[in-house]
Amino acid sequence: MRPPWQSVVVGASALLSLTTIADAFAVTGATTGFDSTSKSWPARQNINDLVNSTPSWDLYILALQRFQNTSASDPLSYFQVASIHGYPNRPWDGVDGASSGAGFCMHSSVLFPLWHRPYVALYEAIAAGYPPQLRELYQEAASTLRIPYWDWAITTGLPYVMTAATLSINTPDGQRNITNPLLQYTFPMDMLANDYFEPMSSAPNILQQSNTVRHYDPVTGQSNEAAASSTLQASSAVRLSRVYKLLSEVGNYTTFSLWQCNSTNIEGVHGDVHNGVGGVINGDTATGHMTIIPISAFDPAFWLHHANVDRLVALWQALHPDEYVQPTLNEGGTYYLPGGSIDTQDTPLAPFHWDNTTTMWTAATARDTNALGYTYPELLNTGASPSELKDIVTQKVMDLYAPSGTVFTNGTHHDRFRRNTNIAQAMSYVHADTALQLGVNNMDSQWYLRVSIDAVAAENGTAVYLFAGQPVPDTNMWPAASNLIGLHNPYFANSASEPSTLSQQIDIPCSHTIAAAVDRGILAKLAPENVVPFLKENVVVRAVGPKGSQLEVGSASGIQVSVLSRYIVSETSLSEFPVYGTLEEHGSIAAESCCNRDAVL
Repeated sequence: MRPPWQSVVVGASALLSLTTIADAFAVTGATTGFDSTSKSWPARQNINDLVNSTPSWDLYILALQRFQNTSASDPLSYFQVASIHGYPNRPWDGVDGASSGAGFCMHSSVLFPLWHRPYVALYEAIAAGYPPQLRELYQEAASTLRIPYWDWAITTGLPYVMTAATLSINTPDGQRNITNPLLQYTFPMDMLANDYFEPMSSAPNILQQSNTVRHYDPVTGQSNEAAASSTLQASSAVRLSRVYKLLSEVGNYTTFSLWQCNSTNIEGVHGDVHNGVGGVINGDTATGHMTIIPISAFDPAFWLHHANVDRLVALWQALHPDEYVQPTLNEGGTYYLPGGSIDTQDTPLAPFHWDNTTTMWTAATARDTNALGYTYPELLNTGASPSELKDIVTQKVMDLYAPSGTVFTNGTHHDRFRRNTNIAQAMSYVHADTALQLGVNNMDSQWYLRVSIDAVAAENGTAVYLFAGQPVPDTNMWPAASNLIGLHNPYFANSASEPSTLSQQIDIPCSHTIAAAVDRGILAKLAPENVVPFLKENVVVRAVGPKGSQLEVGSASGIQVSVLSRYIVSETSLSEFPVYGTLEEHGSIAAESCCNRDAVL
């Protein structure tokens, strides 16, 4: 017998009604919480806000706890819902796969952002049972509850509630400390014994764990949550710049959605967060579930992460209401679709049924989040026209990701200009919060370090790190280094998917480094004649191969780094995004300089 709460599922997209009619679960979307006055569905909340909303937070945590404790034999159990994403390759809701891909998830596809909409809508179950004196309050909260999102563009590390061992929650039996279901998921031992993850034998230290891990430490035998937060913090300024670029500049849906070898896109940014939470490659073995695509959905962080991915997609849609899916080749395929298929807005988002028949959700039916009964705080003005909503969202995006700060111009000398002989120390801890304070995304010039990787190095899954000054010797410490500018660590090469066989060209933002150098008195001004020598003299490039070995950097290894900039070509109003010109190249970072000397001023 199914649990009594199975008919109400709180997902990242909705308080979702699942009905068992015929042989299919109809993912019908939310039917509660609609505000007839504002004509809007309830909004998903930032997890940092939801934690302060007592009824909703209690319900969310208790629902997740019950969801994870549901028998793995139930199609609506945490185990089976997480399995849809990747391994174990098994039919779900009567939908089977005939291909060799790892799971149903449509990675490397223009449908990647839309596939997750009905998926995360399966995620969570609401439980009843509160005492009579609280029942009305909690029932009202349940009608508007949606899964929270984790805005990793401005929250530099893991939120505390995702790392604490226990949480104090108001339960039907009063205030209790319970095991935190956001920290990890404990696997059902009978499923592990059945070799469900046999295809993932290349990651033995992960598959031997009885629960999900992040930055697994083989010495302690435990996750290292502090290392996960430090890694996320170290790359947070780059993430902030990329999110703002995606929303403010990228106007083509295919470019926005599809993982490519030479552009910033939503899937690439999302992959950086996976690596940050799970841990990067250490030799042959990844160090956490989130790093490995086919088993990443078992980590509870996955769902809050993908709720934010969907939020960014929804914001982009509001900014570009006329842009959407165009027919595009899907080379890799999935468990359901063979490689070489053409993805369109009518391609089934398997295995999620739109009704109780064989009809499945598509990008066309999932285009509007209202179809699944949810929205986001930035989109609550549902009575606005598309052009009005675009203006509203533009302003909110700038308020969040490009607020007013200490904005520098090319001719500005800083009052605290001084010299520092240790760049690694002077340029430490330039994170997203620093970038926000300095107004980095408002600078009238933006700077990048372009990492070019030839096909051979790309096929080997080479990771490239950029530092301000010399890094510490231990390569395992590089992803969280205090003087890290940014890195390129291919997410797909860290999973069961094949590494890219194409040359890659990745532009890593470094405006945060330049702004901090001016603010800290290390660099006199932002004029190219100051910035370019500073970068060429002080950027240190390192590369790590698939076996964890350090590689030489230069043309012989197929890895080169060059300096680029862009300037505003037209001023805009306070409610419009800036318009930037084309990229201008300023030469390369010399291999012998970046690898064989100490960087100093």
